[in-house]
Amino acid sequence: MHCFEMTSHVKSNGYYELIKHNLITFRFEDIHDSELIGFDHQNAILSLEFEILPTNERGFTPILVEIDPANGLGGEFKAFSGKVTKVLPCDSKGQLTS
Repeated sequence: MHCFEMTSHVKSNGYYELIKHNLITFRFEDIHDSELIGFDHQNAILSLEFEILPTNERGFTPILVEIDPANGLGGEFKAFSGKVTKVLPCDSKGQLTS
């Protein structure tokens, strides 16, 4: 996922300045109860929200992942584990930087 921070500074082209660009890789395991909709060519996500759910009868504590779409992919799924596996700096076009 290409992530960045949006500042309150408006550039001369009328767009907010975006800083701290990173490519973040997530890994989720034992995914269930998934409902994903709207997949298309762009899939811009407005927000990705995580919620720890109550422990179930088998002793697992699932994570609820909610995808709020800006354009394209949206929905939610539950997973029994999840982690960030990589955070790599990139430029505003998502190209890796050193």
